[in-house]
Amino acid sequence: GIFTVTAGKIDLTNYFDNNVSANDETTQFISGAFVNSSAFAVPANSPGVRLRTTLADIFHLQVGLSSADNSGKDLLKDVYRIASVGFTLCPESDYESNLRLYGYQHPLADDGMGWGVSFDNASFGAFNIFARYGRNEASTSEYCGVESAWSAGTRFVKNIAGRTTVLGAAFGENDPRQAVLNRERIAEFYIRRQLNEWASLSPHVQVVWNAGGSSEQVTIFGIRTHFNF
Repeated sequence: GIFTVTAGKIDLTNYFDNNVSANDETTQFISGAFVNSSAFAVPANSPGVRLRTTLADIFHLQVGLSSADNSGKDLLKDVYRIASVGFTLCPESDYESNLRLYGYQHPLADDGMGWGVSFDNASFGAFNIFARYGRNEASTSEYCGVESAWSAGTRFVKNIAGRTTVLGAAFGENDPRQAVLNRERIAEFYIRRQLNEWASLSPHVQVVWNAGGSSEQVTIFGIRTHFNF
C-alpha cells in the first residue's frame, strides 16, 4: 500500500480529480460536470502508466503519463503528463476529508497546461459536501473549449428500513473559451434507493441553462436502475 504502479490502457480520471461524493456516474450524479471537472482536459482511455506513493494514509503523491491520441505505435511521441498531491484528514472514519491538487500538460494543445482542485468532506458518516474547481491556460482552453469550471454539492446517506437511501444535489458553472458563448450552468438532484442486495433505483432531475453556450434551457427527467451481481 506504500507504492502503487498501474500500467496498460488506463483511464486517468480513475486516479486524478477523484471525489468521494461525485465521481461515479453509475451510482452518483449522471451529469458529466459532476463526475469530473468540465475543465479537466484529459485524453480518453489510452496506453499509459500511473505511479502513486502514500505516506501514513494521510499524504499521497502521484504522476501519470499516457498517449494523448490513444496511439499504440509512437507511445513517446505525444505524451500527456499529469501530477497530483493529496491530503486526507481522519482517514477511514465518519469524518474523513480529502483535498486533491493536480496539474497537467497536454501535447495536443501546444503543451498547454491546466490545473484543478477537488475537495470532499464527510460528517457523521452521513452528510457529505464536495467542491471542484479547474482552470486552463489559453492554449489548453482553446483546445478543449472550457476556460474554467466549478461545481459544488452535497450528498446525504441514510439507512431507512434496512436499505441505503441517498440524496444528492449539485450545481456548477462552465466558462467557455469563446467570449461569444454564454456561461453554462448545470444543476442536478437525485434520490437513490437500494431495493435489495443487488439492485437500486434512482430518479434524476437535470437542468441546464445556456446549454453548450447557447441561450437554451434544458430540463431532463430520468430514472436509472443499477444492478450489481
